[in-house]
Amino acid sequence: MDLGYKDYLFLNVAARNDWYSTLEEDNNTVLYPSVSVSFIPTSFAESIQGNILNYLKLRAGYGTSANAPLPFNTRSLLGINARDFVDINGTTISSNSVGNRLGNPDLKPERISEIEFGIDARLFKRLNLNLSVYDKRTNDLITDRTLDDATGFDSTQVNIGELQSKGLEVEFDLNIIKTLEDGFKFNLSGNFNANENTILDLAEGADNILLTQAVIGETANYAVEGEAYGILLGTTVLRNEEGQKVVGNNGRYLANNTPTIIGDPNPDWTSSLIPNISYKGIQLSAQLQYRHGGDIYSTTAASLIGRGVVATDNPICRECNYILPGVKQDGTPNDIAITATNVGFQTYLGGPNELSIFDGSTIRLQEVALSYYFSDTFISKTPFGNLSISLSGNNLWYKALNFHGDLNYDTNASSTGVGNGQGIDFITGPSARRYGFSIKATF
Repeated sequence: MDLGYKDYLFLNVAARNDWYSTLEEDNNTVLYPSVSVSFIPTSFAESIQGNILNYLKLRAGYGTSANAPLPFNTRSLLGINARDFVDINGTTISSNSVGNRLGNPDLKPERISEIEFGIDARLFKRLNLNLSVYDKRTNDLITDRTLDDATGFDSTQVNIGELQSKGLEVEFDLNIIKTLEDGFKFNLSGNFNANENTILDLAEGADNILLTQAVIGETANYAVEGEAYGILLGTTVLRNEEGQKVVGNNGRYLANNTPTIIGDPNPDWTSSLIPNISYKGIQLSAQLQYRHGGDIYSTTAASLIGRGVVATDNPICRECNYILPGVKQDGTPNDIAITATNVGFQTYLGGPNELSIFDGSTIRLQEVALSYYFSDTFISKTPFGNLSISLSGNNLWYKALNFHGDLNYDTNASSTGVGNGQGIDFITGPSARRYGFSIKATF
């Protein structure tokens, strides 16, 4: 239902009910309503319009939605192979097998509710500005839970309680130079996004939930109540009550093998800047991105630094002995010398996971495109209605600010694929650089 009053006050109310065939009958339906209201002061009182403020809209909304799992997650499945193998007599042998995923008949749809406040404005007849603050709650979040292989299954889907995401989004579009007589135009647009997510509640009886397949002895993503979704848990350097690092009798750091929070892979904030220049049918655009924060567990960086392939700011002297900062188990200062090889390999390779955590702040030239649009004069002599050609490049350059420059490390590298995993690199190659050429024509 949409209601409006004198072009300055608007109300929208909606409700929807869905039924899902991918869930069991007791949990397969959900109703979700939404409501929003907006007020346009510049239409209510035209006197506030001027050369500075051209348009202003205030908006608030509360919306809900729902998601259901993919098919075949509520029941355990059998695999049937009618022709598994043929014996020496030519007899065809069929087989049945139990699937690796454990069905969860209690699975429910996840429900999302969000409250948002925003401002849309146009200033100086050339700047469009949109600002939004929001608080989003996801109840019964559907996610994969890794199981111990001793159960006979490796994963199941569960509803893990409640996830909160709150943040700020800003978008702008600025016409720095409007179209001149010679056709020159310069536009600059961009956005800023700061988001904080927190697990407010987990599934009953669970302290944490492993979100991805884990490699023994390596960091993994978890859902932990009170922490960010996908938080990194791993081994740490053993510390005494005073917080001092503890070394063993061999002079190397001792490890605390109890999974401990060692990093948050979620960036503190991200932003992008998109310049666009047009002149007589030629258009040049680019997209610059910046990611601030977000921890990365990188065995690629650790391996190269530990082996001395990359020289850090304090390169290891291969012919020297070292004493690691810390104390011995009896609390006395460490005075046990170890070799450079021990430093490199025990600090970065095979050492506690926390020593392989890096800050993922990155500047990236995500895309550049150069296009030419043929003029109407030229097209009139051809069978085309419109004609243009474009050259483009994607992921052309990046700089990970807190990794050593010689690494040329790509913070988009991921060893966990598409899904819940993030911020984990097990010797993974960088993301691809792509180039393209296209011709667009209409008749």
